[in-house]
Amino acid sequence: MGKLDVAMLRYLSKEHFRVLTAVEMGMKNHEIVPAALVASIAALRHGGCQKLLHELAKHRLVSYERGGRRADGYRLTTAGYDYLALKALSQRQVGEIVLSEILAMNSCKLSNFLLLLHVVTSGQK
Repeated sequence: MGKLDVAMLRYLSKEHFRVLTAVEMGMKNHEIVPAALVASIAALRHGGCQKLLHELAKHRLVSYERGGRRADGYRLTTAGYDYLALKALSQRQVGEIVLSEILAMNSCKLSNFLLLLHVVTSGQK
């Protein structure tokens, strides 16, 4: 099981998640999504999709891949999928962040449960 770095979650804007969602939607039909397709799906007002893709790639939420004979493009990493899932949980107003580590959730269909997000630095074991 890999590590999930949730520190970056607080600094991602609405446009970042819009680009992540656009990459996910593009991956329904393409293995590697070209940047032009991501820009057209995201439909950001002032452009800047390339800058947002570069920032997301820097934090390893999307991966830039050179396709050889195919076109170059981006694909969503597992951390990107995890960020989209956490964003979906927070938008449903199912949970609330407590001390930035514990997500306490309460749903009418589910019983109460806690999701503990523990951040491990490289010095800890």
